[in-house]
Amino acid sequence: MVVELFVLPSSTINADISSEIAQQDSRRITLKVKLHDYSLNKLQEIGFRFELRSDNLIQGTIPETKLSELTSLPFVLSYTFAETAVQYALTNEAVNHTRANFAHSFGLTGKGVKVAVIDVGFEPSLIQFTQNVKEIRSFRFDGNIRAENPQHGVAVAEVLVGVAPDVELYLYNAETEVEFVNAVDFAIRRNVNIISTSVGFLNLGPYDGTSRPSRAMDKAMSMGILPIVAAGNAGESHWSGKFKDDNRNNLHEFYGQDERNAVELTRGEPVDIKLSWDAWPFTAHDYDLLLTDSQGRLVAVSANAQSGSQPPTESLKFTPSSSGTYYIEIRKTRASRDVSIDLFVVPNFIRYFVPEGSIVHVGDARGAITVGTASMPSDLIRSYSSRGPTKDGRIKPDLVAPD
Repeated sequence: MVVELFVLPSSTINADISSEIAQQDSRRITLKVKLHDYSLNKLQEIGFRFELRSDNLIQGTIPETKLSELTSLPFVLSYTFAETAVQYALTNEAVNHTRANFAHSFGLTGKGVKVAVIDVGFEPSLIQFTQNVKEIRSFRFDGNIRAENPQHGVAVAEVLVGVAPDVELYLYNAETEVEFVNAVDFAIRRNVNIISTSVGFLNLGPYDGTSRPSRAMDKAMSMGILPIVAAGNAGESHWSGKFKDDNRNNLHEFYGQDERNAVELTRGEPVDIKLSWDAWPFTAHDYDLLLTDSQGRLVAVSANAQSGSQPPTESLKFTPSSSGTYYIEIRKTRASRDVSIDLFVVPNFIRYFVPEGSIVHVGDARGAITVGTASMPSDLIRSYSSRGPTKDGRIKPDLVAPD
């Protein structure tokens, strides 16, 4: 692959960034508040629209221009942009390979075991194992059980029924951080034995098990429930390391002097790119995330202003109108030190990737069994399977299973 080096003039970048920001009317965010001091009326006065709450987390939307006013409220401890869950595909061809069929012959079929499956969506009309389903419930703010990919949750549940044909299933869907935590809390109250989830989150913390979805798994474990979670599929779509700028033009060098990380995109298929750096929870180190086409033209940008009261994250979603090679760039706008970066691209592979440290939120939970991916019949770990260590140095995943 030939990679061209192209540096956009600052004036061009700034003009496009301003245009992009101007087009953003409102943002969905998750607030962390002082539980007994917060005022919903005060939030509404500055344009916040409430959707959901979980303990001291509040989900809602707010105009982009009101974010600085929001952080000045005395009861607001922090906020993050509400990230949606990432889904990981599963198939059900490994029952014999894992010898689950032998367990069945000894009467170990999951009878009496209650498993909560938390996923982004379920299509009830596709469920052929209705005898296993004890409850279907949506924890989305709009109550939509199907959501955008209702086949995914059904596929996850099918895997469980294949391995444990008599299991009792509790199917809960959630998409955001607050919705996911509420679903976990409800599963705990249902006294399930296992929580299974094949989704993950990005940009909610430093990938050390401290994000709220990850700590929800720890809570479940402390209540005697076994969480089993996916490691993620980011082994070849993650980059991490120190911001490097040897030529001092404020663009990060991914490999040698190459400032552009190539990604192949297909027309009409969206890509989700997440950037975070080690300055949680608020930062004045300001970095931007850029996406250019093969001609060096800026096609998408995330340029949140980090001035001391914003999280260290950038996120952009882009649907290309033409297939081809695109390039990810990271630009330093203002920073007093070179930060450590984590870049995730969903679902596409990138040219320069770092498998180490690619475990996503939920998968980095201390209290969960995190499962990576191996091939059949060789049992070799798949190159795309996420792996640790976590940011706090723990080994992950705990197990691997057939893909």
